[in-house]
Amino acid sequence: MASPSTVAATLSCSSSSWLHGFAGPTNEISKFPDKRIPMQVLAQKKAKKTRKIILKEDVIDLGKRGQLVDVKAGYYRNFLLPTGKAQIVTPGLFKEMQMEEERIEAEKKRVKEEAQQLALIFETVGAFKVKRKGGKGRQIFGTVTAQDLVDIIKAQIQRDVDKRIVSLPEIRETGEYIAELKLHPEVTAQLRLNEHWIMQDQIQDRLVGKRKLVTCLDSGEHKSPTDKTRETKRTAGVFACRKMASPSTVAATLSCSSSSWLHCFAGPTNEISKFPDKRIPMLVLAQKKAKKTRKIILKEDVIDLGKRGQLVDVKAGYYRNFLLPTGKAQIVTPGLFKEMQMEEERIEAEKKRVKEEAQQLALIFETVGAFKVKRKGGKGRQIFGTVTAQDLVDIIKAQIQRDVDKRIVSLPEIRETGEYIAELKLHPEVTAQLRLNEHWIMQDQIQDRLVGKCKLVTCLDSGGV
Repeated sequence: MASPSTVAATLSCSSSSWLHGFAGPTNEISKFPDKRIPMQVLAQKKAKKTRKIILKEDVIDLGKRGQLVDVKAGYYRNFLLPTGKAQIVTPGLFKEMQMEEERIEAEKKRVKEEAQQLALIFETVGAFKVKRKGGKGRQIFGTVTAQDLVDIIKAQIQRDVDKRIVSLPEIRETGEYIAELKLHPEVTAQLRLNEHWIMQDQIQDRLVGKRKLVTCLDSGEHKSPTDKTRETKRTAGVFACRKMASPSTVAATLSCSSSSWLHCFAGPTNEISKFPDKRIPMLVLAQKKAKKTRKIILKEDVIDLGKRGQLVDVKAGYYRNFLLPTGKAQIVTPGLFKEMQMEEERIEAEKKRVKEEAQQLALIFETVGAFKVKRKGGKGRQIFGTVTAQDLVDIIKAQIQRDVDKRIVSLPEIRETGEYIAELKLHPEVTAQLRLNEHWIMQDQIQDRLVGKCKLVTCLDSGGV
């Protein structure tokens, strides 16, 4: 025991990094040698621990994949780490991420510089030219699309441009227009389209599908064969034939050029010969141009047209303007048609082979007869459990070494011994039936066994050795 004079002369306070003792200056303590000394111990509050992590995938209310975030240690330990959504940022990983960020920034800078160079090329080249057929005045046929501009750029400066970045106003006549190309989020190039870019072409008017009445006149003079003249005029599919000959041979023959879709008719020659000295009316008929169709094969399903791989006939315009640009169909060429025929023959042969195998398997089932399986039974005809499709599949595999899908097996509910019929849908056109009788489901005797019971043994002290 220390004397009162030295009480509280010293005060030793153990402390950690988060706990500190404070008792005031020692000279203040010495003022109270014989009294109680007030001492206040302050505990520093434990700081919240956080972890700097990188997200492996998007996390709602936290960040995107690849983002660096600070989270509580418990949240990372209990949720992000077990689910594999994040990873602790180690010094090595942090260095790799910095290098990857630098590489990405360099790539972005390179892409932007290329876009700026391409924009400078467009400004240097000036206007691009394309021919368009035009009508009266400044009107042009059709319009100018983004794909047209892309094709022109490719042809003239050998640069590939995505048509989705092209913004064009509607162009229906010659004039001055501005097209914009969004080469980069920060770089937009403008192309000036003027009257030199859209040019009108002269179009020859053609007469199509009309009828003409040609009158053959007899001049009454006899001319030699060398004086015979023949003039054939073609006006977009209509042929007119005029022939001047001697009275004896007037209209004896009529030569008309024709194609596979255009025919001329002037009546029988014996009827014409009855009128040697008269005007012979001859009507030249132009057969109406048939609608052109194309036999195509569909590359994918098309609503109201057909399924993938189907052969259909469509209008040429529908194929040219919709099916071909979208890649939904392909023209059936002789070579492709031959390949398709060979493929169809192969498929038919495969179907035939599968059907024959199913018929052979059904014959095996009929030959083998009933299959046997052991089941433990209770009183009378009752069995424990039931017989499932998988049981039948296993028996077939064990006895005849054939694999059968349990999904093609149809079984009634079997709860007792008796006679049952099972069906196997081996093929859409082949169904096999198996007879299941009392010899197939057999009852076994079950020995009662005592398992898992515990006995309480009491050890009594007899008091002797």
